[in-house]
Amino acid sequence: MKTIVIVGAGPGLGLSIAKTFGKEGFRVALIARRKESLDQMIATLQSLEIESKGFIADVRDEQSIINAFSAIRTEYGSVDVLEYSPISMEFIPPSQVTTDIAKKSFEFQVLGAIASVQQVLPDMINNNEGAILLTGGRSSIIPMPMIGSLSLMAASLRNYAYILNEELAAKGIYSGTVTVCCQITPEIADNIAALYWDMYQKRNRVEEIFGENIRIENGFPVRFNN
Repeated sequence: MKTIVIVGAGPGLGLSIAKTFGKEGFRVALIARRKESLDQMIATLQSLEIESKGFIADVRDEQSIINAFSAIRTEYGSVDVLEYSPISMEFIPPSQVTTDIAKKSFEFQVLGAIASVQQVLPDMINNNEGAILLTGGRSSIIPMPMIGSLSLMAASLRNYAYILNEELAAKGIYSGTVTVCCQITPEIADNIAALYWDMYQKRNRVEEIFGENIRIENGFPVRFNN
C-alpha cells in the first residue's frame, strides 16, 4: 500500500487531498501544528475507512519536521507522495517587508518545503518513483503588492517545483504544483484534490492554474479569454 504525506494539513484542501488519495488506496499521514485539528481530520478519514495518522510538526522548525518524518517512516515505511500546502496570510506591502519578515516567510513557504522534500527524496530515488506536490498561490505568477513577503516566497516555491521536476523526472520522480487563484471553498478543495490526482497519474505537466483565466505556456503564465 502506498503512503501520502500532507504537510500543513488543514480541514480544507489538505483533508480533501487526503480523502481523494485515500479513496484510491493510499495510507495518509497528516502533519500539522495542532493536535486538536489533526484528531478531527483523522476521525473524518477513519470514518471513511481510510488508514491515517496525524503527526505534529511546525514547518518553521526543521528538527520537528525531521522527527515527524522519522515517525512516519517507522509507521508506514517509505513515502510515495509528498504534498506541501501550509497556508499563511500576511498583508504587508513590499515597501514594508523587512529582512526579518522575509526570513520568516521564507522559512514557512520555502525552507519548510525543502526540509520536507529532503526527508522523502532518498527513498524515492532509491525506489525510482515518487511524487512531490507543492501547492502555491496567485502571487507566484501575478504580482500582488498587498502580500509582498508572500509573493516573493510563492514565486520561489513555484520555481522549486519546476527545477525539481527538471532534475528528477529521469529518475522516475514527478514534481508538480497547483497555483490556486481563488478562495478555497469545500467544493473547490475537492476539485483541486481531483486535479492533483490527475496530475499524479498522468505526470504530463508541471503546473496547473486553478481559478483564473491563465494558462502556462513554456513555463510562463498567459492570460486568455473564454
